[in-house]
Amino acid sequence: LSSSSAASDVYKRQEFGFFGVTTVMVLSFTMLACCIRIGHRALQHNYLRAGYLAYGISIIFLLQILVNAGMNMGLMPTKGLTLPFISYGGTSLMMCAAMISLILKIDASTQELNPVKEESNF
Repeated sequence: LSSSSAASDVYKRQEFGFFGVTTVMVLSFTMLACCIRIGHRALQHNYLRAGYLAYGISIIFLLQILVNAGMNMGLMPTKGLTLPFISYGGTSLMMCAAMISLILKIDASTQELNPVKEESNF
């Protein structure tokens, strides 16, 4: 009896439908927009390496999201690519967290109004 109730609980949690997919996609593209904004600000403060790193991480996330969405819609062949922060995969989650930590470090170093132009942390 407990296994059937556990299976029904899992079934209920997986049925978010259009609202769930829309929420995940909006959150993913919001994350992308923030990463691009941070990269743009780093380039404005002449932190070239940090700005291009932020843009590169944004492109990695964008490609992962687009390939995963294409696979789920049946437009692309299935690959082993995970959806960042959503799909199961320990190494993928660790690497996504490391990339976001780099983005947050870039954000912290360029958030000041008049940052010191001596040396970038990157």
